[in-house]
Amino acid sequence: MYKKALEIKDDVVTLKEKAFGTLVVTSYEATKRIPGSATHWAVKQKNNKWGIIKSNGDIVSTCIYDDVISIAMGAEDQEELIAVRINNKFGYINLDGTEVIPVEYDRISPFNNGKAEVTQNGETFFINISNDRVS
Repeated sequence: MYKKALEIKDDVVTLKEKAFGTLVVTSYEATKRIPGSATHWAVKQKNNKWGIIKSNGDIVSTCIYDDVISIAMGAEDQEELIAVRINNKFGYINLDGTEVIPVEYDRISPFNNGKAEVTQNGETFFINISNDRVS
């Protein structure tokens, strides 16, 4: 039998998982609600890396990001995306933790009408949800 519980108290998130009689407790050093999301939290471990966890305790992403920034719409009627940063490079993942836009841009903006303005190596241009350059 498998049980999971997420406790949030005084800005500390503790995930308790019990499987086959074994209890595993994971505590996170810091938490923040991801702007624009009612169900996803950014959590930080002692390695100063951020991950993403749902309010129900499901882990979306392990703690590998330098920052988890915000929720943005990929395009009209498309999925929500989470902006993330690693080594001063930015990209987007979806709400399941899958990388949608590679973490390779020096700057990113939220998607608007299906495209986002990005900067890479001093060049600014627009990309679509498939990471293709568009005008």
